[in-house]
Amino acid sequence: MGLSAVSPDSPLFIQGMWRTGSTYIWNKFREQPRYRAFSEPFHELLLFEKEEDLRRKLPAEISLMARHPELKDFYFAEYEFEALGGIRHFEKRFSYQTYCLGPESRDVSLQRYLFSLMEVAWRHRQRPVFKFTRGLMRAGWLHARFPSYTILLLRRPMDIWNSFVSFPNPYFLVAMCMVVGQNRDHEILGEIARRHDVPFHIADTYEEDSTFYQGFVAARQKELYPVLFDLYLLTAVSAARYADAVVDMNELSTNPASLAFVSARLQVGGINLDLADCNLPVYPASVATGNDRAEYEVRARPSLRAALNTRLSIRSDKLASFAPGLSRYSLGLLEEWSV
Repeated sequence: MGLSAVSPDSPLFIQGMWRTGSTYIWNKFREQPRYRAFSEPFHELLLFEKEEDLRRKLPAEISLMARHPELKDFYFAEYEFEALGGIRHFEKRFSYQTYCLGPESRDVSLQRYLFSLMEVAWRHRQRPVFKFTRGLMRAGWLHARFPSYTILLLRRPMDIWNSFVSFPNPYFLVAMCMVVGQNRDHEILGEIARRHDVPFHIADTYEEDSTFYQGFVAARQKELYPVLFDLYLLTAVSAARYADAVVDMNELSTNPASLAFVSARLQVGGINLDLADCNLPVYPASVATGNDRAEYEVRARPSLRAALNTRLSIRSDKLASFAPGLSRYSLGLLEEWSV
């Protein structure tokens, strides 16, 4: 759905995996007063934490340690916290357990939660913007529930992986495995879980869930690139079907033609962002591990397509509308699923 088909205060959704530059794009919206840009509406910290505690734990300057843009305020400043902590209507399951929702799925509680955030923006006469890193397999559900404009962010999975493992804390690997494991009954993510033996585990608290998957990651970390690649590929294809703009962040960082195309496409949707300073790093990898990962990608792509091509595809005309802004690599990944 193009922005011309919705009202000027309809929500904007930014969809991407962790470490794809989503905070950079989110902050571009945040810097414009006409928007109220919510970071990570499904983040587990929004369940119980008090605003003052989060401001202390996550001051704006911590963004530099996370290799994010310099922020003027802490990540969750746009939210209205309850006096006893947490965000009204937020539930634990929103973070990981209900990562997969199709257009026809019913989730009244999740819809109420997101609408309540939109109301906060509208009350301040701002347009709501939501930056998701836990929303890719809910893009169709969001598209069906809310007249909206969706921006999908892509980045080479090898760069995402190298960014993941460059941090001493395995948070991103744990979150990735939690997404796959807790949704292994889903027809698409279940394929990944079965291929790589990612276990199912849901406890009463996020801390218990995290502890379980930390143990899995500690035992299997050197073998987890295939999980990332499969998850990246399948969620990118799934979310691209509902995107109004697809931004290849690697290409945007290096190719002026991609920058011009993406900027023009966003402007048609009434969105003006200065992206000229986009400069995502390309992480060097050793020859041995780089070759191993590239070889896995070559093997996995036809295998995943054979297993899932009756359940997952993207229209060729839809893909063609994004193609001028994509790298050859990203276009090649998506083209294999086009019909």
